[in-house]
Formats: sequence, C-alpha cells, structure tokens
Amino acid sequence: MYIFLDESGDLGLELSKPGTSQSFVLTLLLTPTQEARRGVEKAIERTVRNKMRKGKKGKIPTLELKGTNTSLEVKQYFYRQVSKLDFALYTIILPKQRIGASWATEQERLYNDIAGRILEQLPLHAAADRVMLMLDKRKSQADQRELNHYLSLRLQERLPRNISLEIFPVASDESRGIQAVDLFCWGIFRKYEVNDLTWYHAFSSKIQAETLLFPPKEKEESWPALLFSSILWPLAGSLSGFDPPMEGNTLRPRKALPTEY
Repeated sequence: MYIFLDESGDLGLELSKPGTSQSFVLTLLLTPTQEARRGVEKAIERTVRNKMRKGKKGKIPTLELKGTNTSLEVKQYFYRQVSKLDFALYTIILPKQRIGASWATEQERLYNDIAGRILEQLPLHAAADRVMLMLDKRKSQADQRELNHYLSLRLQERLPRNISLEIFPVASDESRGIQAVDLFCWGIFRKYEVNDLTWYHAFSSKIQAETLLFPPKEKEESWPALLFSSILWPLAGSLSGFDPPMEGNTLRPRKALPTEY
C-alpha cells in the first residue's frame, strides 16, 4: 500500500490578511499496489512530456505539476491517464474561521493532529505486505521528525503486526506521487475556498472520504472532540498537550496551553 500526503491552504489565522486562506485541506492519495502507484507516476511523466515539454528544445529545467499553476486543460489530460487506475482519495477540510485565534501559536500541533485524524480513514487492514507513506517535505528538520514519529505511532496502532511501515519526507519536485495528490488537493481546496467545482467534479468519483470539520450544524465547542477522538489517548494526549478526557469525550486543556476554541 502506497500513500501520498499533501495539503492546500495554510494554517494562518489572520484571515483578513492578504494571501491567507480561509480553509485548510489535507488530502491522501492511496494506491493499494505497486502497479497502481507506478501508473499514477507514469501519468505525471506523460503529462509533463506531452503537455509541458512538447515543442520545447534545448535543456529545460525540471518541471513540476502544481495545482496552483497548472491549467485546467492539463489537469483534465492528467486525469484521463489515471481515471481507470486503482486509487482512492481521502481528504479532510478545516474551515479556519471556526477555530479560535489562540491556535495561531499551535500550528504544528494542529497540523500533526489533523494529519493523524485523516489516517484513521484508511483501510490499513487491506495492506498486503507493507505501507509506505510519502510526505511533502515542508517542515524544519525538528518539526519533520516530530511529525514522522507521531504518524508512525498512529499508524502502528492500526497496522497488522506482519505489515511493515516506512515514512519518507520527499520534495514535491522529486515525487510524482506528491505532484498527483497536489493536483487533486487543489481541486478540493478550490471547492471550499471559492466554491469552484470545475476541476473537483472531474475526479470526485475517486474520493473515498471527504470530512468537513465543523459542519454548519456543529457547535463550536465540539472542536476538541472532533479533532481529538477519545480513542487516541493516551498517545494523542501526550503529544498534543491535553490531559486525557475524564467523561463523555470532553477534553481538558493543560493550563499552559490556549483554552480558546
């Protein structure tokens, strides 16, 4: 089983600041077999060769497909190459206006916990021999180590004992799988950020799980319960800075941490 993780948007909470997104989206692309993974990667290569390098002569710098600067035509071409392949998308969306400003100083913890939550959706029981998780290298070395360790613990909890786990932070320009999930993640982000469904509709049938944190009818005080399930304790409690819940899935923030949600 091969998993690629990427995000769109940012976790900045100064929502009126130019360039700050209103939403944050994490997306996983899962391929159950090496054959399917190679199919996705070859589709990226074919798209770059036929749509971005075609007609160009001489030495060309490494080209990377990014959701932000790839045209809809090129995205649709890419999807035609992968539409019949065996892969699934899992995504989680955070509307940032639904959380308190105190989270502004806890962005790494917030990112790690959302990433851990999306992993809960994966059918890890179906892994045949090993699980490989590829992450877009986006953090400092210390933050990357903490994220890798946290996700490793979360995955090991659910993996059968005979299944090995490997986690690799990779630069997006070196990973065709990361580029693929970036294209899809951008389409989901556009749906929630500006209600643009054009690209999203093209691939939405591949989305296995689409989780919106804080749906409209949820109460804002349910944020801790939504983000940190009681089944994650004591692991998540120790890593996330909360004391374990006492009753009814209610979390008790430690005094040193923000209490506004």
